[in-house]
Amino acid sequence: LRQHVAEISDRSLGDNPRAIAAYQALIALDPGDVERVAPALAALARLHEEEEQWAALRDVVGRQAEAGGPRRVEHLARAAELDEQRLGDPDRAIATWRDVLAEAPEHAAALANLERLYQARDRWRDFAELLRHKIERADDAVAKVAELRRLAEVHEVMLSEPGEAIVAHLEVLDHVGDDTAALDELARLYREANRPADQLDILERRLAVADARLDADRVARRAELANLLGGPLARPSDALERWAEVLAIEPAHPAALAAVRLAFDDAELAPRAAAILEPLYEATGNDAELAAMLATSAEREA
Repeated sequence: LRQHVAEISDRSLGDNPRAIAAYQALIALDPGDVERVAPALAALARLHEEEEQWAALRDVVGRQAEAGGPRRVEHLARAAELDEQRLGDPDRAIATWRDVLAEAPEHAAALANLERLYQARDRWRDFAELLRHKIERADDAVAKVAELRRLAEVHEVMLSEPGEAIVAHLEVLDHVGDDTAALDELARLYREANRPADQLDILERRLAVADARLDADRVARRAELANLLGGPLARPSDALERWAEVLAIEPAHPAALAAVRLAFDDAELAPRAAAILEPLYEATGNDAELAAMLATSAEREA
């Protein structure tokens, strides 16, 4: 009888308030009767929307989602939209979208809305977790790398966690070993963290890429390595070899010449420095410098 009253009020009389009351009474009779409750909830959802009763609609849609079934994700998504767009509650919308994602980990709307809401609400920790979620489910290396770059930026800039940014950039290299952007970011982060040994490893990898591509900055990268070896790492002999490589490519490189000349003043490094400088002086006709260097070497031997 209550169902009949509800249907007449709804379909025949167009009396929405009376129909809403009748459907609510019908549901209250036996909330566990799925055959009766499901159509009644669907009717209530339609009627509340027609009346723009958004809070009541949200309650009904929430009950539809709680009932489970194949449309649970659809109802949760509708509830999340109502939370934000009609009820002005973005935090509740976030919670509801998270419920959607728990049911459907690749739900496009849930991913897009959570990303937008997390950024708008400055919830950067949650945003980082969402990016990690997307990385784990990405189908190809290109998609993973794109999200890893974003994750690195969030950790460094928004969360002040350069260590976690380093981890993300290293993961990029796991997928694309010669990724120059990741290598350059890692070199910078290691330098800022005063981790010269790790910086050296990355700079050497970056130089290998530059050499393979015949990049114009091959000389500058060798000079950077030489300065790192000769400075923070205190490995002057290895630094000297890098300066020798610089001069082999660019014989008149001012910094390299100055570094090798300085090394000639060191008793242990002098023989190797002389071996680097002598052919350069001969090739450039720098007889005065050559004569002075040979004279100094002779004096030291004497």
